[in-house]
Amino acid sequence: MPISSPSSQNGLFPESSSSPWAQSHHPGLRAQARTFLSSKTKHYIVLALVAVDIASIVADILVALVACDLKQEGAKWVSETREGLHMLRTLISSLFLVELAGMIWAFGAGFAVDVVMLVMHGDGIEEIAELIIVLRLWRLIKIIEELGVGLSEGMEQMRRRVEELERILN
Repeated sequence: MPISSPSSQNGLFPESSSSPWAQSHHPGLRAQARTFLSSKTKHYIVLALVAVDIASIVADILVALVACDLKQEGAKWVSETREGLHMLRTLISSLFLVELAGMIWAFGAGFAVDVVMLVMHGDGIEEIAELIIVLRLWRLIKIIEELGVGLSEGMEQMRRRVEELERILN
């Protein structure tokens, strides 16, 4: 039985047979994608990526501070390290965009239609800025969602452990 996605339950990714996003020539593949995208494994992968992303931001700040203290802001090792960290963050952001595209494909979404309409019928920079804000907020929501899933899974494990210990004591 496939695990239902919290996103599909709260309406972020409503399935609609009338939506072109929900229609597919590969329903089995979409079902597998929905199962994976709502699995614990995927949530752990996202949490790991978020942790690496945060660690790379902290590392970038530390490299900049150390370079400043050593008065080596222009040193080759500083620029190469910071460029590598920037590339890592870009890769992680790209993976989140791939995940978002996969979620839209697997679950269908009115959100995708809204984004496309904004880009196609927008009249300039303001709409692009709004799109960037929406995508950044979406990333924040994903981080919060993944943390919530991780916490609830941890609580479930603790609850089982408490029940096990109560059985042993009785």
